[in-house]
This record gives sequence, C-alpha cells and structure tokens, in this order.
Amino acid sequence: MPETLIRIGVGRNLEARVGVPNYAQIRNGGRVCGWDDLYLGAKIQLGPLGDGTGAALIPGAFVPAGDRMLRREETEPEIAFVWSRDLPQDRSLGGMLRASRVRSDGKWSTAWAHTIALGMPIGGTFGAFIELASDFASGEQTEHLFHAGFTHQPRSDKQFDLHLGFGLTSGAPDFFVGVGWSARR
Repeated sequence: MPETLIRIGVGRNLEARVGVPNYAQIRNGGRVCGWDDLYLGAKIQLGPLGDGTGAALIPGAFVPAGDRMLRREETEPEIAFVWSRDLPQDRSLGGMLRASRVRSDGKWSTAWAHTIALGMPIGGTFGAFIELASDFASGEQTEHLFHAGFTHQPRSDKQFDLHLGFGLTSGAPDFFVGVGWSARR
C-alpha cells in the first residue's frame, strides 16, 4: 500500500508517471516489511486506432529507493505495450505485454508479463472487472494470477475501486487485496 501512481499530462499524447514507493509485507520463509522502490515513467498514446481500439507505450524504470530488504540491486528498465477495445453493452477488453530487464545475483535477464482484462458495468455508477495475469522471468517460476474487482464512479472525474486476487500457480502470491481512488483534473 498505498499503490499511488501520479500521472501528469505534459502534451496531447504524453503523460509523465511517478509511482510512489509502496509499503509491502512479504512472507516467504520469513517476514519482510518496508517500503519498495520508486517508479518513473511516461505514457505515449499511439491511438485511437479506430473502431474503439486504443493503444499506448509505457517506458519506465524502477529506481532503487526502498528499504534494503525490498530494494532492487539497481535501476530496472521496462517497456509495456497496452491496448483496449470497446465491446458491445459498455464492456471493454484490454491487455498489456511488458518486457523488463531485471538483475538478480549479479546477472541480467529479461522478464516478460502479460495481462488480459474484461471490464463490465453492473448498474448505475458501478462496474466490475476480471483479469488474468502472467509473469515469466528467466530462472524463476512462472506466476499466473486471477484478479477481480469492483469500481464506483460517482462523477466523471472520480473513481473508487476494491480489488483482490490470488495466485493460480505455486510461484504466485497466495492472496492480495487493495483499494483505490482516482481523481482527474
């Protein structure tokens, strides 16, 4: 927590992104608590591509800034291609393909991740989503996750969400939960 991502528009198709370090508690043969690393990035809009399809590139990097037990060895760059598609009945389908350079035990490798999510209205200002996510890193167990949540958008510039998920494979987190609030100016 607190899962804070600050997005600032700096042009018609460009935004700067700052991910504030999160407080994390990890249990893996012990317990580690503390602040993780800072995220710096940008989002470059590539579309709309027509027929309700959008796409963007998100280059970024995690910068070592957190507590010693949660800190990366050095800056780890990544790039993601994200897309979305409007579907009938106010539903949407979206996804991401991300490649990142990670360093572990003094060796660099490329990690891949992908997601696919379905968003749907529930009624009025409420909605829901379901998502499947996978992380593939060299020499690591593949992680597959199921993630779902509910959204409430009382105004066009505000949204609240409650989400939870669980691992589908032994390498994935057993369980996670989060709450969110988004505001647009």
